[in-house]
Amino acid sequence: TTDGCATNWVQSSQTLAGAVSSIAIARSDPNRVYAAGGGRVYRSDDAGVTNPWTDKTTATLPSGRNVTDIAVDRSDPDRIVVTYGGTAGGPAASHVFRSTNGGTSWTDISGTLPNVNVAAVALDPNSTTTIYVGNDVGVFRTTDGGATWDAFDNGLPNVIITDLTVDAEDNL
Repeated sequence: TTDGCATNWVQSSQTLAGAVSSIAIARSDPNRVYAAGGGRVYRSDDAGVTNPWTDKTTATLPSGRNVTDIAVDRSDPDRIVVTYGGTAGGPAASHVFRSTNGGTSWTDISGTLPNVNVAAVALDPNSTTTIYVGNDVGVFRTTDGGATWDAFDNGLPNVIITDLTVDAEDNL
């Protein structure tokens, strides 16, 4: 919708596979929109006006699992982080992936995260290397771009986290 009242809607997702599980709009370029559906990541460079959306899913990203959240850097529309639900086989969990080129390529930054479902991601607007994720056992934070993750509980109970946001002004 573009009427400011959300009265008139036009479908812009005809090429997305499956149910849309997450949408993120770049603050620095509102024409850049990312969406996830059917375990795939898509990008539109014209706010979803035309189709098809560009499928940015590569072999690096997990198959057969849903994308649970997408976060876009406030100042760089090409820097995005996506999270995946479910659990990966083996001791290494692949739940968090970063792209610095708008989804053309991806890097697994799951690092030392526990192998549990990840549902939420938030980027720290004051640091390009600090990322927060919410999973089935709480909130975790990396300050080194995903090489290592630590529990970020600050008094929070050990609960399922399904959404996160960072307050840039108060650094909360």
